[in-house]
Formats: sequence, C-alpha cells, structure tokens
Amino acid sequence: MPANAEPLRRSEMLRYGLPGFVLTLLGVPLYVYLPNYFHDNWQVSLGVIGAALLVTRLLDMVTDPLVGVWSDQWQARIGRRSQMALGAMVLLVGLYGLFFPFEVWLQTMPFVYLFVVSSVAFLGWTLMSVPYQALVADLTTDHHAKTRLTLSREGFGLLGVVVVLALPTILSLAPTAPKLFEWVWWLVLGGLVVSLSGLLRLDTVQRLDPAPATTTSLWQSLYGYRRLWQQHRQAYALMGPYFVNNLANAFPATLFLLFVTHALALESQAGPLLLVYFACGLLALPFWLWLSKRLGKLAAWRWSMITAVIGFSGLYWVEAGDYERYLLVCAVTGLSLGADMALPASLQADVVQRLREQGMDAASRLFGLWGLLTKLALAVAVGVALPWLDALGLDQATPEAVSALWVFYALVPILLKLITLFWLHLDQPERATG
Repeated sequence: MPANAEPLRRSEMLRYGLPGFVLTLLGVPLYVYLPNYFHDNWQVSLGVIGAALLVTRLLDMVTDPLVGVWSDQWQARIGRRSQMALGAMVLLVGLYGLFFPFEVWLQTMPFVYLFVVSSVAFLGWTLMSVPYQALVADLTTDHHAKTRLTLSREGFGLLGVVVVLALPTILSLAPTAPKLFEWVWWLVLGGLVVSLSGLLRLDTVQRLDPAPATTTSLWQSLYGYRRLWQQHRQAYALMGPYFVNNLANAFPATLFLLFVTHALALESQAGPLLLVYFACGLLALPFWLWLSKRLGKLAAWRWSMITAVIGFSGLYWVEAGDYERYLLVCAVTGLSLGADMALPASLQADVVQRLREQGMDAASRLFGLWGLLTKLALAVAVGVALPWLDALGLDQATPEAVSALWVFYALVPILLKLITLFWLHLDQPERATG
C-alpha cells in the first residue's frame, strides 16, 4: 500500500476534527446572540446593528473565494496549518473587539465600529475555515479516510453547538449576558491553542507534497476559476446540488425561532428542541460513516436527504402546542444533519484529489466556493422569507403570515431536497471523484 493511502489513526482523526469544535461553536454567539448582546447591554439600536452585520456578511460571503485563491497561491510558502494559525490570530482580535467592546468608540460611531470589528472576526473565521476544509485532501488519498476526517470535523462541530447552547443553562446566565461572552472567549482561546497545536503534529503524517510555488497574480488566480470550468467542468458538478440542499436547510434554520413562537406557541421549549436536534445529529454520525462505506458516499448522502424529507413530512401531523410530535420531528431531521454537512465535503475532497492527479491543485479555491455557496444559501433564505413574512404581518400573527411560515419552514425544504435528489440522479456527480 502506498504511503499516501495508509489508514489514518484515531488520534489523527481527533486532532483534525478538534478545530471544528471552536469554529462551529462561534456560530450561535455570532449569528444568534450578538445583535441582542449589543442592544441589551449598550443600547445600540437594532437598525444600526442590523445594517452593520448585513454589510459585514455580504463582505464575508465574497471573501471565501478570495481566501481560497490566496490559500492555494501561498500553499508552498505558508502551509495550510500556518494559514489557519494566521486566521486564528485575526479571529481573536476581531472577537475581542466584539465581545469586550471599546465603549467610547461603540457609542460615538456604532455602525463603523461594529462593521470593522465584525469584519475582522469574520475574515479570521474564513482564513481558518477555508484551508481547514482543504486540509482533508492533504492528509490522505483514501476515500473512506476522507469521510472519517470530515465526519470527525462535523462531529466536533455539532458538539460545539451543543455546548454553547447548553452554556447559558449550565452557568445560569442569559444568552446576552457579558459574563457568558467572557466564557465563550476563554473557551475559544483555549480551544484554538489546543486544536492548532494538535494540527501541527499532523505534519508527520502529511500524505502529499505541497503544491509548487506560484508567482501568478491575484487576478490571474481568479481567472483560474474560469479555466477550471473550461478544462475540468466536473469539478463543479457537486456545487449546484450542494447549494440547493443548503438552501433547503437554510429556511428552517433561519425560521426556527419564529416557527416555534408563532406557529407552535412553544417558545419556552426552543432550547431543549435545539439540543435534541443537534444531539441526534451527533449520535447519528457513526451510522452515516458505516452506510457510506457500505453503499458509497453519494448514496449515503441521498439517504440522509430522504430521512430529512420524512422528518419534515411529519409536520403534517403537528399542531400548535404539540411538543411531543414536534420533538420527534426535530429528532428525525437532526439524524440527517451530520451526513448533510460531512458527506458532500468528503465528495468534494475526492474531486480535489482527482484534479491533483491531473496536475492541478485547486483545493482551497474549490472550498472557497463551497463557503460562498453556504453563506449565499443563508442570505437567500433570509432575504426571501423574512420580508415576505413581514409584509404579511407576522408580528400581528395574521393567518396569512402564519400559513406562509408553515410553507417556508415545512414545505419548501421538502421541495428543495427532492429537487436535489433528482439533480443528483440526473447528473451523477460521483463521476467527478473518479
């Protein structure tokens, strides 16, 4: 067996997966808690907060492919682990400014302050996450080992979400309490030190030689996306289905709190419902690993989408106040979560390997587009659903708005996942993995 096909040890899987805990843990504080954190503690208007974060997230969406280009360009000089260390330093600077704001600057120019510090934080997050995803292709050429790596990453990520959701209850703190954000800060700082130290120890098991140095300019590298499309179109085969499936996931993720509040009248139960959802996703990971080995990654991903469709279909029997049945829906849809996150990324790592065998290293560029599509799906879901619901009068709980909320939360994900399944059946993107 060639050296680059040797099976990875469990300790190596854990070292690779641990940064996923930190990066995913940040999602809830930055996307869910942060607006109310500034509004409740520093009386910054929600309009200013919303405008600053909207511009920041639009910028953040664009930076993914740019960071992908930079990562591939500098891979020979600054390896992906060093790129992640640089990203961690940028991330910590931005997080410090967000979690412990300089009050004089925040009060005198709140929009500028929030835009600058949140942009720094999100840039650091992207500088870490893009090379982190691309790193899978550097560690092994074995298809099943790549699946185990991505499942390890997403498993630690789900664990991070469970921890940060449980943290307010464990500490008896409100989700917007400054003390909670102080705990998150130290958790992130310690997690980055430990996880990056573990990644550095993976240098001894790197399976592939670094790509040759390149002197191409940024614009020449960006043109490489077009050249990749012209010469290796199958490298993009997974992008379309991945985006549509992500869009299917983005609608219920965006509307969860609104749905449990206005459609089910279960607002006080939102925390336990989310914990069950993510815990089921974490517990199901070994099953999806087994199924991917038995049937193949693409087939396992399809079955995860079918599981989600079955789960969302169960909402047909759920009524307002029906906690037990909705809890079952959360459990069933949660089962597909880990596979939905890990298996497409593993398939894309196979695409990267095939390109390398043909003399092209585009790992970070492809995963930069991956990140852009993920964020674009969330932006589309927010941009479509929220204005529509607001126009129909959701705040007044009009019957039209509540009905539309049911459609966006329950029916739209089913339709989009069925479209994804049909697309995968027609296009057969597994050919891209060789």
